[in-house]
Amino acid sequence: MNTSADEEFRLFFVTWQGRLLRFAYGVTGDQFLAEDAVQETMNAMRATWGRYERPDHAMIKICRRRAWRIRTRHAMAAPVQAESLEDLASGPAANIPAQRDTADTVDTCERVRTALQALPHRQREVVVMAKMADMPVAEIAEVLGITESSVRTHLYRGLGRLHVLLADPVDQDPPAAKVVPQQIGEAL
Repeated sequence: MNTSADEEFRLFFVTWQGRLLRFAYGVTGDQFLAEDAVQETMNAMRATWGRYERPDHAMIKICRRRAWRIRTRHAMAAPVQAESLEDLASGPAANIPAQRDTADTVDTCERVRTALQALPHRQREVVVMAKMADMPVAEIAEVLGITESSVRTHLYRGLGRLHVLLADPVDQDPPAAKVVPQQIGEAL
């Protein structure tokens, strides 16, 4: 790779790393698995740099496949339990900007993560791409190879299901559905 291509890839990596990590975290539900998926994806992109007309779309597709493969492989392994609240707080909750060390924040993050994992595969992908990776509907449709109306349907149903899963069981009137994306953004 020549120096101009090296610099171009470095810029691409810096630009996409955060969004890609949020996307991979939403798919895997685990910070470390997400980091592995991003690393594998960027290594694959580096090896094939310059071959894609839309490297951002290729990268999301590659990351999607790698994250699911890593998640599946990890699910077959024995689960690891957090030893303490501090261990749990040092994981994904550590990325929350405000009040990182509060039990409520850790609990909210864990509730959102668990709710995301309860969504059907396609709904989870669409919600994660739209709300965590900040991708527009048209781009999600192109990456997943489905229509924009399908993306909107999956997003609507996924957010609705998250609303139900995240609703406080004590409340008679659960919060409005538009609060759910805000909770997702704050928790992850």
